Amino acid sequence: PMEGQPDVAAITFLTTDWNVPRFVVVTGQDDAAQDGTVPYTLTFAVTTTMDTDYQGKVKVVNLENIDDDTAGVSIDAPANLLTTESLGMATFTIVLNSMPTHPVTFPISSSNEDEGVPSPTPVIIPANLWDTPVTVTVTGVNERRVDGDMPYSIIVGKTTSDDPLYRDLGEFTLPAINADNDAVGLTLSFVGADFVTDEAQTLAPQLTVVLDSEPVGEVVVSIQATDPTEATLSDTSLTFDAMTWDTPVVVTGTGVDDDIADGPVPYTVVAQVASATDNAYITIPVISRTLIGSTSDNDA
Repeated sequence: PMEGQPDVAAITFLTTDWNVPRFVVVTGQDDAAQDGTVPYTLTFAVTTTMDTDYQGKVKVVNLENIDDDTAGVSIDAPANLLTTESLGMATFTIVLNSMPTHPVTFPISSSNEDEGVPSPTPVIIPANLWDTPVTVTVTGVNERRVDGDMPYSIIVGKTTSDDPLYRDLGEFTLPAINADNDAVGLTLSFVGADFVTDEAQTLAPQLTVVLDSEPVGEVVVSIQATDPTEATLSDTSLTFDAMTWDTPVVVTGTGVDDDIADGPVPYTVVAQVASATDNAYITIPVISRTLIGSTSDNDA
């Protein structure tokens, strides 16, 4: 490639000014590649003259173009890449500092793929696109546990390339945080439109119980009707773990015949965490949810 460019292409001398110096300004050319100091020549050749003594005269001047390019990598990223468990994304860019002779490849990985995953990986930068930033997107992962905002890292590994100047550059570690979107809790739901038992025990209303987030270890939930003289439940202790936490457990209600003409009597169904090996479920206040049911009377 051209290393230097003179400001004129030709110089004319006359018999009246042959001894007046002419100045030629040579400007170095930027080629974007780290190629070191490159020698080149500037040739002065007589092309037109009627003086046979000057015909064919040539003068060569040796010059050097000092390089101002350096092989390197620039990464533009925030202080922390912020992702969320709701698949929230963060981005950063990679660009080369000079033009390589061959493509440059960057391996990209996550220190914890349960929290965030980068894409694309690997990143390959062609030589002709060396100065075009490549965007890497990091997507948060939802693991369904209450684990708080979790730190992790995105690692831009050492480069590989057939250009020796762009071989084994790096690596870079970019800090990241994946914001939690889970909460400890219980959900109680009627299977039907309401929860009505009767003293004749012909009705069998149902409700379901499920945890709101994946626990570590077992969580035992106690469930009961607050007035056992009006209704009982098919289960009073339910156990959930990391495999069953989001599988609704069905509980059936049965009315109690009290031989008293007391009309329809409302009562409450209460569920709460009785015990847990998961700190998130232990350290929170008692979790309870209430549903209002009633027992229809069969006495007169």
